[in-house]
Amino acid sequence: MSVVREGGSEAESAIQPDPLEAVRPQTPVKPMTATEVKVNLSIPEAAERAAATGADGVGLLRMEHIVLSLGKTPEQYIIDHGENAYIEELVDGIQTVAEEFYPRPVRARTLDSPTDEFRELDGGASEPHEHNPMLGYRGIRRSLDNPGPFLCELKAFSRLFEMGYDNVELMLPLVNDAEDIERTTLLMEEVGIDPEKARWGVMIETPANALLIEEIAAIGVEFVWFGTNDLTQYTLAVDRNNEYVVDRFDELHSSVLKLIESTIQTCRELGVDTSICGQAALTTRSNGGALRSVTLTSDGSAVILAQAIAVLCSGVRPRGGRRPEREGHDGVAVEQPQHGVGGVADVPLVARIQVQAREDTLCGGQTERDDQGVCVLRRLDGQAVVGP
Repeated sequence: MSVVREGGSEAESAIQPDPLEAVRPQTPVKPMTATEVKVNLSIPEAAERAAATGADGVGLLRMEHIVLSLGKTPEQYIIDHGENAYIEELVDGIQTVAEEFYPRPVRARTLDSPTDEFRELDGGASEPHEHNPMLGYRGIRRSLDNPGPFLCELKAFSRLFEMGYDNVELMLPLVNDAEDIERTTLLMEEVGIDPEKARWGVMIETPANALLIEEIAAIGVEFVWFGTNDLTQYTLAVDRNNEYVVDRFDELHSSVLKLIESTIQTCRELGVDTSICGQAALTTRSNGGALRSVTLTSDGSAVILAQAIAVLCSGVRPRGGRRPEREGHDGVAVEQPQHGVGGVADVPLVARIQVQAREDTLCGGQTERDDQGVCVLRRLDGQAVVGP
């Protein structure tokens, strides 16, 4: 597929290929994984390239980055331009992503900026000074305490649903207990969102809501999403921005993994989907077929690597690797293969993976099984990137 630019001929367009098409999957075939692989997005402008990776959807669209790009706090923007203008900004940002990924799901999180970020914006002079903003006035606690801007966010979701974007999902951050959700559902209903029809869920970021997952699920959430950075720092009492204790920050600490495992098991029994992001995303102790999706960065190599791990975690034996047996455990612990993945040597597949942008970007790769039933990932040029 080529781009026909204004004023150009079809012949000229033939020699002007769209660079995006070079990495777009040629068929809508999903990777053969029991676990979906989704991407994180911070800015709507990245949606087109992220969608071209072939990811199963957006696991996290951060609404705060849409707001921060306005250069004003929500309150100040509403004062200067009015509620409707603010709602339109939110709608436009989420719609851009939802359109690119449609019908794949786009999970948008309501505002979750700490006060120190808002303080840098126009109107931020009145923001409180907190010793540790990550433990302070943010997430759903701020939204419920200051419902004006939050109602605008919910109205943006309502408008998107009315526009037919049924792939948009609403996610609530830093929820502690059922009371937080009950208060939120009342506000959802106030703006015309039917909690029984819309697809919505919560983040699991505190030990409190991990331990109270049954009560939370009973209210009607359809999914939970583990934010492992916050869950780790709140579980271990480690400020990940504090240089004196940052070495104690460990997403794979046994206490964190136990919280994740028990929550996944409960959600599985209750029919609630589970998703995870962070280094713990690809520890198979939190999978065993029960984890619905993993979420990683939106560059192509991240998606391909994640697809590889998701296949391995679903029980397919990789070339060069092995599946150690663990009594009484239905997960799959995949040892590090003898071969690198996607030209990246020594990618750690044991318990964790740190997926970042790499020079050898593998956009649009797909999975297949060879004649022995072994999973192989291939780039669009056909080169095998998992296997000998």
